[in-house]
Amino acid sequence: MWRYFVVFLACLELKVSAEGRDSFHEQLLLKPLPSGKVLAHFQFVVQSNADFRQEEDFVHFHLFPRSLGQLISTYGVQELHVSLTQGLWRTEDWGYPVRSAPPGAEAYAWFATNSSLDERWRDVTNGLSGLLCASLSSINSAGTAQPRRTLEPEGLDQGNPSSRLRYSSLPREIVCTENLTPFKKLLPCSDKSGIAQLLSAKSVMDGVYRSLALHVRPICRVSSDIECTSLGLELSLSLTQVVDLLSYHSTPNWSLKKLFRSQLPSACPLATVSRAMVDITQNQTLYEASVTPKPSSTQVLTLFGHQHTLAVYDAHKINSSRPVNIIWRYSTPETYAKVPKPVFFIERLATGYGDQDGGLLVRLHNTHPDNTLSLTYMETTLWYFRLLLHTMQATVNGQPVDLWPNLTYVAAKDRKKPHQLEFDLQLPPSSVLEIRMEFDKAFQIWNEFPPDAHHGFYMSSGVARVLNLKSINASGLLGLPQSFVMPWQSSHESLLVHSPPLLIMLPTPDFSMPYNVICLSCTVVAIAFGSMHNLSIKRFTLQAAASTSLKDRILKLFRRGTAQS
Repeated sequence: MWRYFVVFLACLELKVSAEGRDSFHEQLLLKPLPSGKVLAHFQFVVQSNADFRQEEDFVHFHLFPRSLGQLISTYGVQELHVSLTQGLWRTEDWGYPVRSAPPGAEAYAWFATNSSLDERWRDVTNGLSGLLCASLSSINSAGTAQPRRTLEPEGLDQGNPSSRLRYSSLPREIVCTENLTPFKKLLPCSDKSGIAQLLSAKSVMDGVYRSLALHVRPICRVSSDIECTSLGLELSLSLTQVVDLLSYHSTPNWSLKKLFRSQLPSACPLATVSRAMVDITQNQTLYEASVTPKPSSTQVLTLFGHQHTLAVYDAHKINSSRPVNIIWRYSTPETYAKVPKPVFFIERLATGYGDQDGGLLVRLHNTHPDNTLSLTYMETTLWYFRLLLHTMQATVNGQPVDLWPNLTYVAAKDRKKPHQLEFDLQLPPSSVLEIRMEFDKAFQIWNEFPPDAHHGFYMSSGVARVLNLKSINASGLLGLPQSFVMPWQSSHESLLVHSPPLLIMLPTPDFSMPYNVICLSCTVVAIAFGSMHNLSIKRFTLQAAASTSLKDRILKLFRRGTAQS
């Protein structure tokens, strides 16, 4: 009897301790964009006291998803970032996103130790492929780079050298409903309650831009602990969507019912914070609009020197039987004002001609009239785009500039390693850095081509990190950082920007010729085999010819003529 009582107390203590380990926040940001589009950014954050250095912390789970926790613990992952994106974020028209992500799939991670990094990276991508139902398992050493300058840890710096970082991208990967379902299963309440109920597959797929992201980073358990003697883990799951309502409706007015075919439900029972926010920063300046019903409160945030005013709706105050429909109405006809150009943006073009000679043109723009931008830029291209480094030319406003002292280049190996180019730069005010480089297009084996070979091959997006945005009054920043409403807001003031990928044609064989040869060969073989087989199995017998008289023949012709008449 006492034995069962002791087991019961142990289980009760374990349950109470586990419940005190994790916290969950769910939030939705709605922001009107120019030309009638609406940005919707869902963010779900789970904080756990599990230390990635301690395996015993990943034995019992409460709110942190067990499948992801076991993956992190088994392969010693210290920080992980994954995104799946479909569509192109138009920075010059919409401003900066909440978090930049390239089209397709992007994944990079820091590991805790240096042992067997390539094998562990392969196992992690295979695990993520099954976890998110994506094609991340196709990531291999030929597409994996090791950035040294551009990417920085977002969590607590535990001495993360670049040697423990692995980065890869798949520009051709897209976002489907099969990715959304396992994404929602990672949430503590799934899509059964809370803000995640708005994530229906049809409403998400209707957007002109959609991006799923998963970010894991180490944090300090106690914010007041300066030395941070105890570590925790933060999981951030986000979905960013841009909806073009004018494609379906005649007016730019929008509501939750129009966007998601649903209303704001009550909070998830496990959530400490559950709220929806509407960015009303530009209200009464570029346009006049009203938001109904009245928000629970109003919050003002100062980010990168720019103030954002948010109307906050607390989902904890919403009755589960009476959801709230947030409605945005323009008081006057909306005027599509010209959006100020962002402080920094990237242009990227493919040059060259023919099936052998190709070229790359990159333009980095600094539109600020007074301040110099400190930035790093990275290009990673697969081995079949053979960069010719000696052809690289760089100019700033037409004047030659020397990038060689601050440039790092790692040459590719065929089918084993990609090209990697990184450099640091001080970009003067109101200037454009233009980089030109040539490359050769390599021949591939016929079975290395994708199913749609004539579609072309994608060159991965370039990545730039602007380091000194904190000292710039970047009023063109229309987005908010990842932890925009979190008390543990990141101290990193750098901005990550991705360029568009490029679609390039490589020398492609005529795949119709094998088909024609196969058809012709099969036809010849069938005819020859059929004739020989017919002759070999048919049995010939002699039959005496039936003799007929002249009288019978005449009667037969007469009967035939009678039948035809």
